[in-house]
Amino acid sequence: MEAYFLLSIPLVCLSIAIICTKCFKWWYYPALLSVCSLSIFLTQVCMEKVETSDVEYLGSLGVRAVHYEPWETHVHKTCTRTYSCNCSTDSKGHSSCQTCTETYDCSYCDYHPEKYGIINDFNESYSISRSFYNQLVKRWKNEQFQELNRSINYSGGCGQDGNMYYSDWNNDPLQSEGIVKFHTYENRTQAAHSVFKFNDISKKEALRLGLYNYPSFYGDGGYKQNVVLGIDSIKITEAQKLAIERRFQYLNATLGPKKQVKIFVLLFYNKDLSIALEQRDYWKGGNKNEMVICIGLDKSLKLQWVYPFSWTDETRIHVDIREDLMEQKVLDFNWLFHYLEKEVNDKWSRKRFRDFKHISIELNSAGWWIDSVLILIFTGIMCFIIINEEK
Repeated sequence: MEAYFLLSIPLVCLSIAIICTKCFKWWYYPALLSVCSLSIFLTQVCMEKVETSDVEYLGSLGVRAVHYEPWETHVHKTCTRTYSCNCSTDSKGHSSCQTCTETYDCSYCDYHPEKYGIINDFNESYSISRSFYNQLVKRWKNEQFQELNRSINYSGGCGQDGNMYYSDWNNDPLQSEGIVKFHTYENRTQAAHSVFKFNDISKKEALRLGLYNYPSFYGDGGYKQNVVLGIDSIKITEAQKLAIERRFQYLNATLGPKKQVKIFVLLFYNKDLSIALEQRDYWKGGNKNEMVICIGLDKSLKLQWVYPFSWTDETRIHVDIREDLMEQKVLDFNWLFHYLEKEVNDKWSRKRFRDFKHISIELNSAGWWIDSVLILIFTGIMCFIIINEEK
């Protein structure tokens, strides 16, 4: 509502113009105020939409890799077209024609190239490359052939049958393939600065502090997302790092749809607990479905501190994770995987963000500047009209 104080600008300017020109018509004030009020309202709506728009990451499990062979079939089709016919010229030299219709053969060869994909446990398909399909077949070791019984019309040199090969996940978490997609939602908490006291941290400042950005999607098909951040600093083999990451991706792929949760594990080395508070501020408390577990370590993986954060109303899970993990003294990823698998399944409850629907969003500085400029433009146009009417 504070933005409507900007209406004092056109009121003052219009009054000065009227006094100076001694030109007044009753519609001046309501017309200008209506246009300016509409401008403020539309700016408020647009800015609120931008400020509250956020994404959450949803996990699922890849359960089948598929390879469709190329195939084609002849499609018989008859088309019609019109043309001018029976043209004649009258005595005045004017020509006229009739419109005739004819049919013709417009048959074609319907070609479908080969496709490779991965299908998740919601029967959603994601495109992948041939090389990655071969990797999944090698990983799961159970490729099979399926006859699709297509109805192929072999005609005019056209016609090629094509069937499908597939490989199903072998139920081994270490051989699993997690799939992630993003979903937009309204997050009023990130824009309500007067309600939630999150410090504003820029990307430049976050880089200086050593904070994590949300990991980007990567890999063949663009559906993968790392969930154990900071693991590259641990002195273990690349195969071990891959195994750890894959297991926690599997955790999100199985618990995610069931419990509506996304788990991130953030590792900090030789940093005090304040870095976790800064990470929470940088991510504005996280998305509505996230359980973020910040862990302080030294280079030998000895635990220095643990700080979970999320929006859940069942905050006991934060305390339990912190205390149970600290009792381990040294970070054991295998123990953490099995612990979170049970703990999150038993105790996690996602926060209903519609509970924040009542929060009003203040117009930010950009919105104020946009409204001010538009109001000055509308006021200038009205004053120009007044001055020219006096002339």
